[in-house]
Amino acid sequence: MIHIEKNIVSLTKKGDEFTSKAIDYIMTNEDAQIEDMKDDFFLFRG
Repeated sequence: MIHIEKNIVSLTKKGDEFTSKAIDYIMTNEDAQIEDMKDDFFLFRG
């Protein structure tokens, strides 16, 4: 989800999508959104 080139870190398209969804989840705190994120991205909690 990130790309590093010449010591510059940037988000890939998938990383940008994840970041946007994660921020939405943090702001709304809706559990349904985290479940959708698990389907779209490989997420697990240990």
